[in-house]
Parts: sequence; structure tokens; C-alpha cells
Amino acid sequence: QTSDQWALPPALQGAIKAHTQSTKERFASPLNFSASTGAYWTPFERDQLFGAQWDAYQTQWAGSSTATPTFEPAQVHKAIKHAIESAKATEDIPVLTTMVVPATSETNNPGYFSLIRSNATYCNAVLRVPASKFRFTTPQQYMQADQTTSKPP
Repeated sequence: QTSDQWALPPALQGAIKAHTQSTKERFASPLNFSASTGAYWTPFERDQLFGAQWDAYQTQWAGSSTATPTFEPAQVHKAIKHAIESAKATEDIPVLTTMVVPATSETNNPGYFSLIRSNATYCNAVLRVPASKFRFTTPQQYMQADQTTSKPP
């Protein structure tokens, strides 16, 4: 289902890649992954037919990657926890996971703010963009190669 597969705006995706040398995308799809990405992971096993890796949680994350999990609080918490645990488990291998997650409030996103704070050695919030200034690329837009953006539902 593509209705919940929002993509980062191309300019933001490009800036992240330029500054982090990211070579992997966690939580992407065959329709919205960056063509310059070395590998991408999708939640659907069938997407392996399109070159995707399946299930980002099956491996330790290493190297530089971008992760934009579904914005359900439990999914965000799971992704942050996996990124931290991967960094802890691979201390001899550099790990940089740039994650784009909602930062509305502690009440709306219980757990993952405290998870970030309690793992400051491995996890830091670097930038906050006001919701009014951030727009995703919708499935319709990236499927039509339209670079304008829209606010998620």
C-alpha cells in the first residue's frame, strides 16, 4: 500500500546524503528510494523483486544510513531503539543513522524522547523543523516525478 509511504523531500534527502555520506535507506520502498542509494530496506518481503532488502530490523545497522520509520509512536520508538542497539553492538565499526521522526510533544510520543536522552552517548537530536515548515513528498508526487510537496494527513 502506497498511501502511507511518504518520502523525504528531494532537497532534504540530498542534504542528508551530502553531509553524512549515507549509502543506505531504512524504511523506503521501490517507488521512493533514492536511486543513488547503495541499499534500501522495505517492510514488504515481495519488494525483494525490485532489489530491496527486507525488514530493516533483521540486521545490525552499520555505516551511514537514513531512516524514516512510519510515524506511529511505537514504530518510531522501535527504530530509535534498534539504531541505538546497533551502535552499541558495533563499537568497532562506525555507525551513523540519520533519522527523521516527529517531535510534536512528549505526551504524543511517549517513550522515545526519554530513550534519546538516556542514550546521549549514542543518540543526539540535531535539528528540529517546525511542522508548519516541513512537507513530505506524497506517493502521488514521487510516482509522477513531481517535486512539489504536501503535508501528511
